[in-house]
Amino acid sequence: MKSAPVKGALIGYDFLHNDYWLFWANYEGQTAHDPYTGSSGGYFTPARLPVIYTEGLLWGGFLRGIPAESDTPRVGGISYRIGTDPGGIIRIDDHLEVNGLSKGIFKVHKNWQNLSNQYFKRELSISLHKQEDEITDYDVNSIRKRYAKNWKEWPVQWGAPFNDVNDNGIYDPVIDEQGYPQIDQGDYPGIAGADETLFMVVNDLNEARVKAHTGTLPVGVELQITLWNYQNTFWPLSSAVFKRYVLINKSNATIDSMYFQLFADPDVGDYSDDLVGCDS
Repeated sequence: MKSAPVKGALIGYDFLHNDYWLFWANYEGQTAHDPYTGSSGGYFTPARLPVIYTEGLLWGGFLRGIPAESDTPRVGGISYRIGTDPGGIIRIDDHLEVNGLSKGIFKVHKNWQNLSNQYFKRELSISLHKQEDEITDYDVNSIRKRYAKNWKEWPVQWGAPFNDVNDNGIYDPVIDEQGYPQIDQGDYPGIAGADETLFMVVNDLNEARVKAHTGTLPVGVELQITLWNYQNTFWPLSSAVFKRYVLINKSNATIDSMYFQLFADPDVGDYSDDLVGCDS
């Protein structure tokens, strides 16, 4: 199954990249899918070999404590199709809604203030689908501002991870004169020790989308997704992309007998000649 590539401006997508991985994600929760090709978006090794077509998380369970149409499981998540929408869930009276301010895909780099123009040109050549010599100073300045904004406005209130330097469970950074958390003084954005951290929060409140995906009604859950990587000489770390899912039941119901599945479509070279194998 191949989705249509993106046309025009690239909105709601970002990626992690180091010497080993180029790993796409979008703000609807789908990962490892390239918006430009509509195909594999998990590229491995410096040769950027496409090894993952797409990834996601699936869940299912029975809802207890509310009137239900039938005693059938409710299933949702992300696979080839996407059953989630961007944004975290807020409760207004007894009604669940999506907070528009939480919609987005947010990325920080621990060394963002010291990254070179050449680093940003390499990143922009991927995100803008251009050659590096086509990247303008305006493009570089724009991405620097985006990194600065994410560092200053890191959405901890929506579940984005932070380095809790004083170990008190509260995000209380020491701010410099420009309003940026100081990495050597107190709490700061991102996973501890990671070079890049990428975060988004999604929900399953869109009934039509969930039905199109799995044929069931929504559960009423919020899913917080964090991806991160490392760029160092320790190969086991640098050659991996790490992922964390936090699923929160925002409904009034209890979820019974709930199961989760990590969904992935990996490939070895071209998908048409992959074979199933096991070494044990």
